Amino acid sequence: MKNKIGTILLICSMWGSVVWGQSCRFPFQNPQLNEEARLDNLISLLTLDEKVALFGGAGIPRLGIRGAGSSEALHGIV
Repeated sequence: MKNKIGTILLICSMWGSVVWGQSCRFPFQNPQLNEEARLDNLISLLTLDEKVALFGGAGIPRLGIRGAGSSEALHGIV
């Protein structure tokens, strides 16, 4: 469980952020739910290609996740 939470928190904090201003279209956007339920939902919604794209700093527009712009895996975020 810790690995799953760490992975999603890392992805969200480093490579994109959810646009909270819009209505909650997905359960992971609902701050009323507990973290585990939100993370499970987010992981289930991401395709393998989208998970890989997050490592490159890309966003996932269909889920309301903005891209970070640029990143560098070897030395951290630039």
